Amino acid sequence: MKHRQQSAFTHQKSARFSGGFTIVELLIVIVVIGILAAIVIVAYNGVQERARASSVSSALSQTAKKIAVWQVDNASTSPTCTQFATELGSNDYDCSFTIGSIDYQYTAGTSGAYCTTATTGTTSYYLNTTTATKPTAGGCAGHGVGGIDPITNLSTNPSIETNATGYSPSAYASIARLTGSPPDGAAYLRLNRSAAGDSYASFTTPTVPSANTAYTLSYWMWADTSVTITDNLIFRVYNNSVCCTNLSSNVGQAVTTTPTRVVMSGTTPATPTSGLQIILRATPTVGQNVYYDGFMVTQGALSYTYAGGSSPGWVWNGTTNNSTSTGPPL
Repeated sequence: MKHRQQSAFTHQKSARFSGGFTIVELLIVIVVIGILAAIVIVAYNGVQERARASSVSSALSQTAKKIAVWQVDNASTSPTCTQFATELGSNDYDCSFTIGSIDYQYTAGTSGAYCTTATTGTTSYYLNTTTATKPTAGGCAGHGVGGIDPITNLSTNPSIETNATGYSPSAYASIARLTGSPPDGAAYLRLNRSAAGDSYASFTTPTVPSANTAYTLSYWMWADTSVTITDNLIFRVYNNSVCCTNLSSNVGQAVTTTPTRVVMSGTTPATPTSGLQIILRATPTVGQNVYYDGFMVTQGALSYTYAGGSSPGWVWNGTTNNSTSTGPPL
């Protein structure tokens, strides 16, 4: 009798477990699988990153050797973009080109100096005359990094750091460069209404924009007291004194004592013949001040964080503080 009862109990216990896993057991299995999957993904990504780093580092090392050979016959000089592309076997003849899976960017310096960035995927390394034997993670100043193209600020006096060159007041306004603690750099522009009339200051970029192309302007604006600017802030193509094609116009801009970022964007006409012009307005009341700083004019419809040639990873394309500048979006 006792034997039959034990057999029945054993049968019931076996039947209970043969029906499947409990919820707790399933959860444990799922958690373990998730942990293993995460470990595999991290390890795989690490392998991929090391492979990309090895690829661009090797490419840059070969680049340094080719430039060194070129400089044997061209001592104390740097290859031009065309010469650099030719040495690497590209027919693009540009400062930016692609060979296989690697994107190259190149900047020639003086007295044999140079800097080149190689990118594959989101991995960028650079090499210059001081790191010629050891490529370094990142990019040369003025180059795109991590697969993101560089942008150019077309404003040639973006933060009024050295002077107020390029900013012209109307007959009813006055301007001055002031120093202090503005949003960008150590200087900014003051615009004052000196008399009743069309009171403004203008700035025109020297670069003629592309036709039928979006451009975006942004800048900081603030005043001594909260006020509404009754005249239009304008972003336009000046067209060599045959005025004008507006890209954007802000009506009734509210200004406070705290710097506010103003963004204006529009598309150029079919035949632009001169630079993009900014019209900055004074306050409605004679004697009042309004302040401006951190001008950025870029191609495209996106508004970027302010950057100029003195920003991290950026370079001036000419005179410091008085030229266009290029670098990665910040």
